[in-house]
Amino acid sequence: MEENSKQLNLYKIKSMNTTEILNTIKEELVTLEAEHGKTSKAARGRARSAANSIKKLAAEFKKTSTAEDKA
Repeated sequence: MEENSKQLNLYKIKSMNTTEILNTIKEELVTLEAEHGKTSKAARGRARSAANSIKKLAAEFKKTSTAEDKA
């Protein structure tokens, strides 16, 4: 979970392929599920952060997938 606590760097995301992006989405989903059930403000913040990361990763997945199909 230590790896998930870091903010995802947009430049790092752009250098990933679709498999790496998918694996990162799965890691963020685990974090979201774990933090969602907790009641502290910090946990809710971590859950929102994970959800936002998933959103960014999904958008980048679509772009990368399209680029890989064209190549």
